[in-house]
Amino acid sequence: MSYKAVCFDADGMIIKPGENFSDRLAKEKGIELTGMSDFFKGPFQKLKRGKGNLKDELELVMKGWGWNGTAEELIAFWMSGDVVDEDIRSLINQLKKQGVACYLTTNNEAVRGDYLRDGLGFGELFDHLFVSGKLGHAKPDKEYFELVWKQAQEDGATTKNDVLFCDDELEIVEEARAFGFDAYHYVGDFGAFKAYLAV
Repeated sequence: MSYKAVCFDADGMIIKPGENFSDRLAKEKGIELTGMSDFFKGPFQKLKRGKGNLKDELELVMKGWGWNGTAEELIAFWMSGDVVDEDIRSLINQLKKQGVACYLTTNNEAVRGDYLRDGLGFGELFDHLFVSGKLGHAKPDKEYFELVWKQAQEDGATTKNDVLFCDDELEIVEEARAFGFDAYHYVGDFGAFKAYLAV
C-alpha cells in the first residue's frame, strides 16, 4: 500500500450504521417525530459548517417533536447511540504503525465533533480530525478538500494520489476523486476495503 494518508468517514464507516437518531427516539422513548427531516435539511446544514449553536436550534424544535427534557439531555441521548467498528479501529492502528497518516473526515457540527474527539477517543486514534462544524466547510466543498490536502502534504504526500479519501456517500467520493484524491466508496464491506488497501 503506497498511500501517505487515508481519510475515514465517521457515520457509516468507523461508526457502524444502525438505528438513526429519530428511530432510537421512537423505539426507546416512545416519541414519534415529525419535522426531523426538516431540521436536518435546514438548520443542521448551517450547523455542520460551524454556523449557529446546536442547543439553540434544538430548543426551537424539540417540543414539537415531543421531547420533554432539556436540550442538553436530548444532545446526550443523540450522542449515546454510536457504536465503533472495531475492525476499522484496528486497521487504523495498523496503518499508523506502517507510517500512514489517518484522518477523520466528517460532516458534523461542533458539539458532536467534540464528542467524537473526546467521548469516543478519536482524538487519540486519528492523526488529525477534520470536523466540518469546526472548519466552516463541509464535504464535498472544495475548501474542505483543500484543508485535507494541505495537511497531507505536511505528512509526506507529494501528489493527491497519495491520499485515499473514503466515504459512504457516493457524491462525496466522486467529488473527492474530481479534486484529485484517490477515493473509495465504502458500503460496509470491511473485507473488500482491507483487500483494496492491501494491508
